[in-house]
Amino acid sequence: MPSNRPRGLKAEVFALRSTGILPASLSGKDDALSPFSGLDRNGCWEIRWTEGARLGIFHGMRGAVIEILRWGGGRKCRQAIKSLRNALLLLLVLMPLARGAEEVAHGLVRACSSIYPPPLEEVRYATTYNFTGHVLYPFPVVYLHRDAAAALQKVQEDLASQGLGLKVFDGYRPLPVQAKMWAIVPDERYVSDPLKSRGKHTRGTAVDVTLVDHLGNELPMPTGYDDFSEKAHRDSAKWSLEQRANNLKLEAVMQKHGFVPFPFEWWHYDLRGWENYPPLDISFEELARGVETAKPAD
Repeated sequence: MPSNRPRGLKAEVFALRSTGILPASLSGKDDALSPFSGLDRNGCWEIRWTEGARLGIFHGMRGAVIEILRWGGGRKCRQAIKSLRNALLLLLVLMPLARGAEEVAHGLVRACSSIYPPPLEEVRYATTYNFTGHVLYPFPVVYLHRDAAAALQKVQEDLASQGLGLKVFDGYRPLPVQAKMWAIVPDERYVSDPLKSRGKHTRGTAVDVTLVDHLGNELPMPTGYDDFSEKAHRDSAKWSLEQRANNLKLEAVMQKHGFVPFPFEWWHYDLRGWENYPPLDISFEELARGVETAKPAD
């Protein structure tokens, strides 16, 4: 079994434990969770596949089988069967981590240093000024997959010829942050369910943007950023003529250079073919240190 610590959140553990499916102890003696679960730096549950975790699970399964054979029925037998079921459920969660996908080149680059003229950035998730009220990123930075950055370069060049430019709010998002957002707003119109799609921002191919003039002033848009209301939907009838014209201008240039508009958030665009890019879970700190590979999160 690999002994290296898999990166980031495994929200299945949180879901199993919070619903009571995952027991505090599998063996009845020791807390079998302690070797491999805990809170990560973002305050979210994560799993570490360690020798202690493996032994805890298999000792729990062995003990459950012994109890079943010993009692053959009754309350203790039922408890043993439940323990065995819990151990098997835990293995279903952990075995993908134990196999461990090969690390791949993540292809993430800093937007401000790979696009010219560099877009403005307003990374609210590095502050408390966001819909969660918490600091989610360790520092204000926007990372994108190099393919998304190359496409955004063409957008920025096109807009510069019109005296306009982009302001970028968000790009690549680590999986633990995606999970924390989902816990606060479990609505797939606005936040991807990390247990289903693993998200779009986690692939580095989604970008949240708006338009600015040559002085850096934002052009009037239908709502503020991360306004999770129907007015932010692209089919909303509540937009002013100016807001609609500005949004259509942004939408046209983004589509021209390979981005697909998201229907429920006027600011959100996905690089065409985003589903062909693996979701990643690599921290900003690792990216800042120059780590060039990551394990796919799916």
